[in-house]
Amino acid sequence: MSEPSATDRRDQMFPRLTPRQIDRLREMGKRRTVARGEVLYDQDAAIPQFYVILSGTLEIVEPLDGKELPITVAGPGEFTGEMNMLLGRRSLVRARMKEPGEVLVLSPDVLRKLVQADTELSEIFLRAFILRRVALIAKTPGDAVLIGSSHSAATLRIREFLTRNGQPHAYLDVEKDPSVQALFDRFGLKIDDVPVVICRYDRVLKNPSNEEVADCLGLNAVLDSCAIRDLVVVGGGPAGLAAAVYGASEGLDVLVLETKAPGGQAGSSSKIENYLGFPTGISGLALASRALTQAQKFGAEVSIARTAATLICKQHPYRLEIASGGSVRARAVILATGAQYRKLPLPELARFEGVGVYYGATSVERQFCGDEEIVVVGGGNSAGQAAVYLAETARAGAGARRHDVALPHPADRGAPPDHLASVHASRGTGRRRPPRAGAHPRLAIGRERDEEDPPRLPHDRRGSQDGLAPRLRGDGRKGFRQDRSGSGSHRSRGMAAVAPPAPARDQHARGIRGRRRAGRKREARRLGGR
Repeated sequence: MSEPSATDRRDQMFPRLTPRQIDRLREMGKRRTVARGEVLYDQDAAIPQFYVILSGTLEIVEPLDGKELPITVAGPGEFTGEMNMLLGRRSLVRARMKEPGEVLVLSPDVLRKLVQADTELSEIFLRAFILRRVALIAKTPGDAVLIGSSHSAATLRIREFLTRNGQPHAYLDVEKDPSVQALFDRFGLKIDDVPVVICRYDRVLKNPSNEEVADCLGLNAVLDSCAIRDLVVVGGGPAGLAAAVYGASEGLDVLVLETKAPGGQAGSSSKIENYLGFPTGISGLALASRALTQAQKFGAEVSIARTAATLICKQHPYRLEIASGGSVRARAVILATGAQYRKLPLPELARFEGVGVYYGATSVERQFCGDEEIVVVGGGNSAGQAAVYLAETARAGAGARRHDVALPHPADRGAPPDHLASVHASRGTGRRRPPRAGAHPRLAIGRERDEEDPPRLPHDRRGSQDGLAPRLRGDGRKGFRQDRSGSGSHRSRGMAAVAPPAPARDQHARGIRGRRRAGRKREARRLGGR
């Protein structure tokens, strides 16, 4: 299967609608005459309108600390917007008329209904929105600057949060980037303030929480504590997003609460090869992005950096208390809180988490590790994939912590032979797994030894892929607190669905189903007329 050329990719990113497609949009929008130099929407605008250029030209630029970075110039038949239109987030760019003309204006709500009902236009818009957001992440610095250090666990946390939520940003390392001092002098910062997030070059956050970063960048809408949702899903991993897609597609009012970023543990995988429907594999970040887009398409609201702390079951509708304050109410609740990483039984392990010990192998961890020696602990698919991925830039080896490691190991597939070390068992039978033919054993983890002889791992970085354990527990130490009565509370055991909702017969459900039926009828008439 050939990769699309640069020309094809640009045509998909900035497609030109046909006159017939524009006519379908005229029924839902308003025509407006615009003058040269008029700004249709600016950076930081809250969910801007959707514009289709009928005549004239429109330039898209990214304001950057008093300057403008040109992105593209749109002509007749082209349209504005990217993933922020569906995510309900503020604009990252400025749209200004370069030549006078006329535009067709659609509200964000009308655009969402159109995406749900019109199959042809939905495919065009969604593909363009996704590709535009990918280009913004890859080619523009964004309006957020993160100043941090590779020796700071908080820096890693914020970088992962921004990256996995698809937020364009610039990263400056205090130990490597000479431009950091100018920003320190400009904003009166000190080295003890690191990590620092600068939003739009006018607001400074010192060692912020994920929720503070999300609020500063406008990633979340304000939650209405008075509204009663049909369904609230706690957890934005694959299971939670799947529940949101199924519920929203049937017309339910769905809210997803996610502590970090959509995708859960799967979103931190460098590549997933055993996920149904992706024979060549897919990265966890791409999988999470597609699932999030699908949920947003059907109208589900996804709120990130929001932690559900307590579920109150003594009243109906149920009430979920948010850790940072406030609450939401719902007729039904699904707890899809996923799993958490198992940790090695080592003293003072917490001191090194995020500053040498990691629980994932994404591009963020790979940049932190650089070309240093890396140990990957674990014997499953995730460990093998992590070793292969990290070996592209570092000297990586994988050590299996169980004696029954299945062969062939994932690390045998496609690893650079001059970087990937031998992979063998370091506990149990003590049998050494021989290195692959042609592999250079630059890094070997463990050795044949007695159980009294403790392992010595004199390496710079370690990645733990030692499996997962349920996040919801009944031992009172961790998990999601569920308050069933006024007399006390306890930890819920396992994933649960509380009170399945009655069939959706409200106006919202009838509306979305009616739009989908009408969209199918229009599509049938359009195809029948050819």
